Amino acid sequence: MATSTKSPGTLVSSDEGLGSTIVWSNPTNAASSNDTYATAICSLINGSFTEYLKATNFDFSGIPSGSTLNSVKARIEKKTNGTIVDHSVKEVIGGSPTGTEEKSGSNWPASDTYIEYDLDIPTLSQLKDSGFGVAIAAIRGGGVSPTASIDHIEIVVDYTEPSAGTTTRSPSGGVAIGDPSFY
Repeated sequence: MATSTKSPGTLVSSDEGLGSTIVWSNPTNAASSNDTYATAICSLINGSFTEYLKATNFDFSGIPSGSTLNSVKARIEKKTNGTIVDHSVKEVIGGSPTGTEEKSGSNWPASDTYIEYDLDIPTLSQLKDSGFGVAIAAIRGGGVSPTASIDHIEIVVDYTEPSAGTTTRSPSGGVAIGDPSFY
C-alpha cells in the first residue's frame, strides 16, 4: 500500500447554499501548517455559523492510473478561543460539497490540533480532478464572539498500485508471452 498526502492549491470562503454571512478571512492561509490562519469570527448569537472554507486542487496526479483507493482522509489543523464545533464537513466533488456529512460533535481544541475525517472514497478520476477536496463550516456554541482558526488542511490517500504485468503460459506449455525467445 502507498500513501499520498497533499495540501490544497485553492482555498476560498463560499456559502454553497448554507445561508451564512460569516466569511473566512485569508482562506489561503490554510494551505500550509505555519501558524498563519484562515479565520472566521462568529457573532454573539449562539448558533451562528460560517460559510464553508473550501479546499480543492490537491493534485493527486502522481497516483498511477488503475490504482485502487483504500481510504481518503481529510486532516484539518484547527483551534478556537471560545466554543466552536463543526457545522458541516463534506467532501467536495466537481467543486461542490457533496456526500456524507462528516462533522464531529466535539468542541474545537484551544491549541492547534489536527482532526481527521474519513471521507467517502471517490473514483480515481474524481480524486485527480482539480474540483476534488473538502469543505468545513464552523458553528458558535458559546463564548464572546469566538474565532474559528484553521492553520492547515491536507488530504491523505492510501492506495494500492496496480500490479505489474504478468506473464502467462499457453495451455500447451508454450513460451511465456513477453519471453524474448518467442520473437
